[in-house]
Amino acid sequence: MTDLNDATIAMLEAVEREAWCDMYDAAPEELRAALGFRVERVRAAAALVLPAIDMSDFNRVIGLGVEEPATEAVLDHFLAIYRNRNLKSFLIHVAPNAQPANLRDWLATRGLAPTARRWAKMWLQEPPAAGNVTELSVEEANRDTRMDFGKAVCAGFGMPDAIAPWSAALVGRKNWRAFVAKDDGESIGAGALYLNDGAAWLGVGATRPSHRRRGAHGAIMARRVAEGFSAGARWAVTEGAEDMPGNPNPSFHNMVRNGFQVAYMRENYGLPR
Repeated sequence: MTDLNDATIAMLEAVEREAWCDMYDAAPEELRAALGFRVERVRAAAALVLPAIDMSDFNRVIGLGVEEPATEAVLDHFLAIYRNRNLKSFLIHVAPNAQPANLRDWLATRGLAPTARRWAKMWLQEPPAAGNVTELSVEEANRDTRMDFGKAVCAGFGMPDAIAPWSAALVGRKNWRAFVAKDDGESIGAGALYLNDGAAWLGVGATRPSHRRRGAHGAIMARRVAEGFSAGARWAVTEGAEDMPGNPNPSFHNMVRNGFQVAYMRENYGLPR
């Protein structure tokens, strides 16, 4: 874990925030109407809202108190968005430098508590010396293969194919590149790369359950890192659940194998389970 200044933490939070906000903006209109996609920004903080999928990955606040101190009014505004939709699985991310110092107290008095598992913010400041070794091929998705990417994402995350057009919409979108791992011509894994303001953000990484433990996730990660630095990025950035004794996170290990280091651990506040 590194000792980072406020400006660097702000950059690491901002690229994740902007990637997810743009991902929500990319949702096709028919899915937007059916599922209720919404992004609510209050200056440097943003709330992702997806009422049809009550999962914390899709309902969370990024950047609160990072670029400027949070206020109770802003916090209450975000909480009302989730509570008015009866969402139970939402998160408020709290970066280590989040201000004011009593932000955590505000969250506690509103009935929220830190989750058992923090998220590791990971970064890489130069390409790693060695890449992944796998028999799988990794290809960049294009207009003709965008649904292969979308369906691989859905299969990896256990979501129905009806949502595949959302992920597929990232293919060819400004600042985005999308990749699939293939086994005998079948798309069995996927991952997206978002390039913005000198940073390469890696997200939407997923592998079909039938093809896990064959190196797809790591291979797609290595390809995205290489492409990001080739495109001029100064940092590669990603995040995931922390690795814990007795509760390992395979994605975290793939990040480390590809040269990523822990920048910091980020607390997540949600409703107690």
